[in-house]
Amino acid sequence: MRIVACASLLLAAPLVGQAATMSWPQFLGAGGTARAVGASTLSFDRASDLRYRVALPPGESSPCIVGDRIFLTGFDGEQLVMLALDRDSGEELWRHGVPGPESMEFQHVDAGIAMPSACATDELAFFYFPSYGLIARRYDGELAWEMKLEDPKPGFGIGTSPMIFDGKLFLLRDGCPEAKLYALDPATGDEVWSVPRPTFRDSHATPFVWHNEQRIELIIASTGTVMALDPQDGTELWRVEGLTPLICTTPTASADRLYFAGWSTISAAGPDRLLAGMEEPLELTDEERDDPKKLFARLDANGDEKLVEDEIPAGRIKTVFSMFDRDGDGAVVFAEWAPLMRMPQMGKNLMVAIKPGGAGDVTETHVEWSTSRGIPYVSSPLLYDGRLYLVKAGGVLSCIDAATGKPRFRRSRLSDHSEYYASPIGVDGHIVICSSAGTVYVLEAADELKIAREVAFDERIFATPAVVDGTVYLRTRQALYAFAK
Repeated sequence: MRIVACASLLLAAPLVGQAATMSWPQFLGAGGTARAVGASTLSFDRASDLRYRVALPPGESSPCIVGDRIFLTGFDGEQLVMLALDRDSGEELWRHGVPGPESMEFQHVDAGIAMPSACATDELAFFYFPSYGLIARRYDGELAWEMKLEDPKPGFGIGTSPMIFDGKLFLLRDGCPEAKLYALDPATGDEVWSVPRPTFRDSHATPFVWHNEQRIELIIASTGTVMALDPQDGTELWRVEGLTPLICTTPTASADRLYFAGWSTISAAGPDRLLAGMEEPLELTDEERDDPKKLFARLDANGDEKLVEDEIPAGRIKTVFSMFDRDGDGAVVFAEWAPLMRMPQMGKNLMVAIKPGGAGDVTETHVEWSTSRGIPYVSSPLLYDGRLYLVKAGGVLSCIDAATGKPRFRRSRLSDHSEYYASPIGVDGHIVICSSAGTVYVLEAADELKIAREVAFDERIFATPAVVDGTVYLRTRQALYAFAK
């Protein structure tokens, strides 16, 4: 791990009158807000502040932390793995496995089979593997119950995580053979209610509970739609339509607005679809924009009328090379490439701010503001101190005024131009952002880009960090780090 310190940042003592966050019980923490209360050490300094580093089986799930336990998932050989670690020492307390899927081939190079994060109560931890089902274990590792589900065999994996609210365990299974939103009894796994969702394709968004000025709503984002349901029985309250069909981000909210930001390649048109999938976008000529063959010829470095993976610029298009290589021969001819440029645009890449109190389709009546710039693909937006932070592929960072939608700063470029899968978190007046290549940025929460610290790990990072009682828990592809003063 190499460390580049841009400024000293040692935030150790808890703030007077402000209790530290004592649990991180689900994806994006308590309430799904991705915010930690209380001061933390954000130096990420292995020499002075590393409490421990423990090796883990590969996986993309974020830490779930309740009491003295950390719950994680991974994949080891042919088994999907559930882990419990001691929070203070990192010692592995127990490990249990279930069979993995028959096939682990995905259309995206970064897809995985252990992406969903665990969630937990004071007595039970819940692990979700889309290819196997939902599993509940007691704190001693004993199996409480499991609900086996059919493997959906998704091309990009499934990233949605289970979450708990008001005595119910919620699980979104869009795009699966038995597509439903489940509300279960956490103690038994019995169904409290469910809503069939056969018209929705696979979604990576985790359900979010919006405590707004008028009521409590369960927010679901999937296939071009954000909708609110009554968490008591699943009755639909309102919906906003026309968004991107492929949704990977989870909404966030204040009491007076719900915020959703979603981007996908399918919602960009023509050459813009190609350019948006590159870390360093090409400057296209007018001829290349009008004629896909001109651009194909430009990328075809050796002139053999085929594109191999090494000829594709780094970025999202390269990571899904296998989607275009339909015959699997390791090369893409123009007939395989052209549909990317000719596919019609589906939905819109947008961030929307939605007012509470709607009923039915509120697309035209309750969207207070929207923007189409700087929209993230996988990393969920962070609402922190009246600002919305968005980070997208290539390290493009935007900060938006949450009330007005006006930019505080727009499309500032971080030094790491890789993909960004982890969501930003807010910690003690700072924003923590992680790239897939392994760079961790600590920014000051301000109206301009101020990088307080930049730390480069030698490991890839897909998981969102967790913060509990002043300790930052960072999961890489190989290990779990705990940093504290």
